Amino acid sequence: MPRTTIKLGTELAIELEAAIRAEGYGVLEKSRWVAEALTDFIAQRGAKLWDVGTGDHIEGYEGRLTLTLPEAASDALEQAVAAIRRISPLEEGIRSAVVRTAIRARVRAVKAAVGSTFEKHRRLAQRSPTRLKRSQQELDV
Repeated sequence: MPRTTIKLGTELAIELEAAIRAEGYGVLEKSRWVAEALTDFIAQRGAKLWDVGTGDHIEGYEGRLTLTLPEAASDALEQAVAAIRRISPLEEGIRSAVVRTAIRARVRAVKAAVGSTFEKHRRLAQRSPTRLKRSQQELDV
């Protein structure tokens, strides 16, 4: 299974962890959660990937997230990157932008579905200094 590393801001790292916990995934299932988010996002958008990168300018990228993606998710990611490259061949950081956008989309869906449970997990993730420290360095999953 291919590995990929993306840049990730602290706020998105907190929301990612909260969504994973709210949906009942374990911390070690982060790659699986992101792979599902990625394949769902690309399947729903198809070739209409115009919202990729939305929100990227709001926060910096203090950390990195390393993921092991199954072949299906990796192939879907490559197809999305190719589709965006056809429109904007000089764009940089497309792979990371697609993954971050997929994470944001699923986090929004989790927030809408579980509401207060998500907020509880978000507060826990926010208070955990080791989690924040790890998100600011490199999260290896």
